Order: sequence, then structure tokens, then C-alpha cells
Amino acid sequence: MQTRIGSAETAGYQQTPYSQPTTLAQIQAKEADVQALAELTRALDKKEAIVLELRQMNNDVLETQKDGGSSLKDSEPFKKQYAAVLIQLNEANEQVSSALYCLRQRNTYQGNTSLAWPGPGSHAKEIIDSSRTKARAMVDAAVQAISSLKSREHTVEKIEEAIDYVNDQLPSDVSSTTVAPDPKPTTPSDVESHIPSELISKCVATLLMIQKCTERQFPPSDVAQILDSAVTSLQPRSPQTLLFILKYRSAWGSSGTR
Repeated sequence: MQTRIGSAETAGYQQTPYSQPTTLAQIQAKEADVQALAELTRALDKKEAIVLELRQMNNDVLETQKDGGSSLKDSEPFKKQYAAVLIQLNEANEQVSSALYCLRQRNTYQGNTSLAWPGPGSHAKEIIDSSRTKARAMVDAAVQAISSLKSREHTVEKIEEAIDYVNDQLPSDVSSTTVAPDPKPTTPSDVESHIPSELISKCVATLLMIQKCTERQFPPSDVAQILDSAVTSLQPRSPQTLLFILKYRSAWGSSGTR
């Protein structure tokens, strides 16, 4: 009798380790499904609110035109505000697309426990690409805001003013593109031609990548890959700056193995 009981207990203990991972994987999968749905809901709610705001601004323009007053869309504050709302709308569209993609992934690979946690390197490319896209859009928005001021005096101050305005209107995770609500075709002005937009975009993208890496914990190898890509794109010409960057790239490379 004791032998039977001992055998049954041993069998029971042997089953527990095999059943526990399955249960844990199911819990993680369920939490991931709930999180994916919640992210999509938040993104859709945000987009709806921005669309309503944009619609109201368009209605205000139509009302002003009906009343025969000065055109609201030609005022500089309105142009800046409109551009900022367009940036937010583009960001919301990106968040909706990302949430839908995650939800499709959950539906496609449902039950695959290996997808409970993203693998190494899965975040790096996404962060690099999205940061560069957002940076270009931010700089384009600032340059268009500068050009709309139609003045070549105090260019540096106007750059700071335009960037500060756009930044104040957006969340910390800024996103993409903007076009001022002026139907007339635009051509690069003298001010735009003297602004190093490409270099500024690369610098802003580097800041966005660093910001992303600090928002939550990523694998060290991902962080090293992201920062290395950011610094490589800057292509510094100053020997002092190049030496500084090489030292930090070496540190990032060693951190990827820890």
C-alpha cells in the first residue's frame, strides 16, 4: 500500500512542472490579448477626438468665409495650430496601425507560446524607423512654420519659436507629417534653403531613439543596436566629436553582451 501511495505522489509531482508552464503561457497570452485590444481602443478614441477638433477648425474657416471677414486660414496662429493638429492626427493613425498589427499578430499566432515575449532585436528596427520618420516630419513642420512667417530676419529665433510651438502642442511621442492648410502651391524659400533640415532631422531622430530606450526596459543588445544606428547616421566631421562617439559606441557594443 505504501509503495502505491508513494508512486502516486511521485507521479503527481512529476505532472506539476509540465502543467505549470502551459498555464503560465495561457495567462501571458490572455494578458497580451487584453493589452492589444486596450491599445487599439485608446488609439481609436484618440484619433476620433483629433478628427473632431480638425473638423471644428474647418467649420470655423467656412463660417468666417460666409461672414465675409478676413480669411481665418491665412492667419499665422491658425496655420500653426492647424499644422500641430495634423501632426497629432498622423501620430494617431500610426498608433492605430500599430495596434491593429499587434492584434492581427495575436490572432494569427494564437496559442503559440513563443510569442508571449518579443525576441531579441524585434524592437530595434521598429524604433529606428519610426524615430527617423517622426523626426523628418517634425523638422518639416517647423520649416513650414518658419516659411509661413514670410520674414528672413532673426532666423534662429524663428526656428526655436516654431519648434517650441509644435513641441508644446504634441505629446512626448511625437509623430509625423504636416501640411499647412494653404491650397496655394509652395516652393522652397530662401529661408528653407539655408536650413540644414537633413542634419537637424538626424539629430532629432537620435533624441527620439534615446527617449524610446528610456521609456521602458529593452534587451541590452537592442539598445546597443538602436544607439549605434543613431550615431552612425550623424556622420560627425569634428575629430573631437568622432572620438567621443567612438568611445560610446565601444561601450554600447560591450553592453550588448551583458
